[in-house]
Amino acid sequence: MASVLTIHAMDPALSRRISSRARREGKSLNQTVKDALAESFGLKPGSSHTVADNGIMSLCGILPHDAADELRSAVAPFREVHPTHPSTGISNRRERSFPSATSG
Repeated sequence: MASVLTIHAMDPALSRRISSRARREGKSLNQTVKDALAESFGLKPGSSHTVADNGIMSLCGILPHDAADELRSAVAPFREVHPTHPSTGISNRRERSFPSATSG
């Protein structure tokens, strides 16, 4: 069963904007308000999609689970922090000094 919502003391400017949009889109006030609420919560009007994305998904997309797992595996080595560079043995900690040019 659908819910019923009553809005009291609506701001006149908001009411005019809703009425203007309803006329422009050829919709009822009720449908216009429902569509605006659905959009503001990240739901597409008329769909059962329940994930609020606020438009960000159109920018970044969605990976299938297998592709996401493959990507996680590929970037896993970059999550590790090494105290020294593996090929040179030079420490990447700032408090250590580098050997002077005259030593060695």
